[in-house]
Amino acid sequence: MGLEIKKRKGSPYWYIRGTVQGIAVFESTGLPHADKVRPGQIVEDFRDKRVRELEQQSIYGRAHIATFHEAATSYLTAGGSPRFLGKLITAIGDKNLRTIDQGYLNRVAAQLYPDCSAGTVNRQFWTPFIAVWNHASKGNNPLCPEVKWQRPHISKKPKPRKNVSYEDAIAFINAASWPVAKIMFFLFWTGCRPDEAFSLKSEDIYPENRWANIAAAKTDTPRGIPLHECLVPLLTVEKERGGHMFLSIYGKPYASKKVFNKAGRLLTQGGGQMKTAIRNAQVKSRKDIIPYNARHTVSTYLIWPGGVNPHIKDEILGHADAEDMSKYYTHLPRQPLIDAINVLPDARTMGLREDLWNPCKIRAAAKKAYRNMEPKQKVIVSE
Repeated sequence: MGLEIKKRKGSPYWYIRGTVQGIAVFESTGLPHADKVRPGQIVEDFRDKRVRELEQQSIYGRAHIATFHEAATSYLTAGGSPRFLGKLITAIGDKNLRTIDQGYLNRVAAQLYPDCSAGTVNRQFWTPFIAVWNHASKGNNPLCPEVKWQRPHISKKPKPRKNVSYEDAIAFINAASWPVAKIMFFLFWTGCRPDEAFSLKSEDIYPENRWANIAAAKTDTPRGIPLHECLVPLLTVEKERGGHMFLSIYGKPYASKKVFNKAGRLLTQGGGQMKTAIRNAQVKSRKDIIPYNARHTVSTYLIWPGGVNPHIKDEILGHADAEDMSKYYTHLPRQPLIDAINVLPDARTMGLREDLWNPCKIRAAAKKAYRNMEPKQKVIVSE
């Protein structure tokens, strides 16, 4: 029967319709007809090319003509991450999957990322490409065979984990603005991740029991965290306010900047929510400290000189895998963890600013910090 070129009502593009070697086709060419009565030579060439592809498909199978663009489209439709994939589709798009080999990919990677490190090439080229390839190699009618591609070699060096002294931490906190000082005080005396602290609300905090409950952690497992006794005055006052425990300099909750696709894969993530305030505190205190130093400092101090059992330390920091049943009781205080966190030095005896541990000073500091952010009432002057 072959393929005929048709117009379709309501569509500005030429369509091809018919049967080739028993394969029925009714699809758009993507070429506009511009109200012409007859198709031009370019449309007929497209039709002839499609006929040859279908003939090859009927003989050799669909995998014989499948392109990277087709595989990438299927991958994205299934919920795959588009991160870094646009560049690959532009460079490899119409290349048949059966003609792609290691040498070709190495050349494309070198062309797209000529002056980048192996880690960058691995993350931005090989990871999205292999994800698409693995997707296309699965199912009842795979487009390509399973291949173990060779990524660039990356030397695995341990990441430096920097902890600081509590004297330096207090000097940094004393130099920070009120919102940043609160959250840094909390991080250095709990070992929480910054994202966990950002998400805490008043209903998650139990200062009277020296306990807090994190509904969703980095490991997607809820967990409880013990509170050092020097945090109790601050958290008691902040709990009375309600809402999120920690607010930005604008009096608003710290927003999550992580973006996930429908499949739950992380697309983008951003930080910088305290960047300027952290830098100002670094300059003022002359201490090169960032939020993640707090977690490493707590971990180190609990082991030495704190002498805490490593398993208890891991439970406090959320490293240990909780037993299945214990996940249901994360809101209940655990005395061994509360006792362990209290081996950290008491900030109140080390010169910590008074507005972080004296309830009267806390209220005064909060009122001063947020007074300009409250909506002003309109004054009605009677005539």
